[in-house]
Amino acid sequence: MMDRTYRLGNFNASLLATEGIASVGFYPAHAAALVCGFIVGLGNRVSSGLPPMFVLLSGGLRPQVLLNVPLRTVLLTHGGASLFLLWCGTPRSIFPSQGA
Repeated sequence: MMDRTYRLGNFNASLLATEGIASVGFYPAHAAALVCGFIVGLGNRVSSGLPPMFVLLSGGLRPQVLLNVPLRTVLLTHGGASLFLLWCGTPRSIFPSQGA
């Protein structure tokens, strides 16, 4: 019914649909997707140097939440921003070295 009424095609209500088309509209959705990509990339960067098992255990539910909830909500109310800050502030020296 939505496709017949609005002629926009089919959209999945995941991260890009909720943060893009539903929030800013059809045409500026590309910029919103780019910003979402930068935020996910920032999370990847602050987790570098941490053991993979630590990142997996501390952020294990984040992918599932990101598929079903808008990114703003994940960052503000589901602790995504707090998790990024904790990863950023975690001293890498408390973990045994990964090499050898």
